[in-house]
Amino acid sequence: MIDSLNNELVLSLLYELMYKVKNSETGALWTRLSKEDQEELVLADMERNNPANLISNSETQKSMKNG
Repeated sequence: MIDSLNNELVLSLLYELMYKVKNSETGALWTRLSKEDQEELVLADMERNNPANLISNSETQKSMKNG
């Protein structure tokens, strides 16, 4: 998916995010989140496992082209 991105800004932001995650202490990012944000992430993780919430790759690509 990353290889298909042609937007340098998005690629740069993704790299920066991955760099920060890789170089942070385990759990450091999590502990900086508010309880509300932690709960939202847990809920989002649970929702991603529900097939009804998934968007096909072709739909995502169409959306990206129209965006």
